[in-house]
Amino acid sequence: FLQKQLLRGEYRALSMSEEMFAGFTAGGISGLPCCVLELTMIQQQRFGGTPINTIFRLYSTHGLSIILRGLGPSSGREAIFAAGYLGLSPQIERFFERRTNKGSKLGQLFGSLFSGILCAFLTHPLDTIKSCMQGDVDRHTYRGFRHTIKTIAEQGVISAGFSPSASIKTAAALDLSLSIPRLVASITPFFRGFGARAAIIVVCFNIFSECKLAFAHIFFPSAFSS
Repeated sequence: FLQKQLLRGEYRALSMSEEMFAGFTAGGISGLPCCVLELTMIQQQRFGGTPINTIFRLYSTHGLSIILRGLGPSSGREAIFAAGYLGLSPQIERFFERRTNKGSKLGQLFGSLFSGILCAFLTHPLDTIKSCMQGDVDRHTYRGFRHTIKTIAEQGVISAGFSPSASIKTAAALDLSLSIPRLVASITPFFRGFGARAAIIVVCFNIFSECKLAFAHIFFPSAFSS
């Protein structure tokens, strides 16, 4: 739908920016149902119960607003994810094919690999923040979005043996050799599980490309008529 709105009746290929904008916007919108569904899933994994019972339990104890807990990182994650598989991956695939004159399979694999790893890198911190927020609906450890970022970073600093109260600026003034390891320690927790999730996204992007090629003739036969 968004791609058609961008074309405005023109018969041409979308530019890279148009494809990514359409994917980013659609993904951001899809963050809403993803937020509700994943909140339900995480709460079920922690406390059991059916999906309906879980939603009613959350509503009765925390009110309607709790259903949207983690919406910001959820929408951001889905926006980048959709821009990757709907915009970036196809563009890389076509670029690779034009430059190398190789078959579509190789270009498809390269596009899925590059865009999948990049999107995993950009979205994994958001996924970590969202999961922490949705796992702690009582806000005992993770309050809002900013507080969750601060808490996760401090957990990494403490686990690495640094003092959470000392700022990076103070550490740099005292000893530059300590400031960089401390900064790395604060970032590391946001990327726990990155390898497995990156592999999943690469596989998903490749499957999406395969489905696009398989079903394009069925859903858009006019585009392939001679």
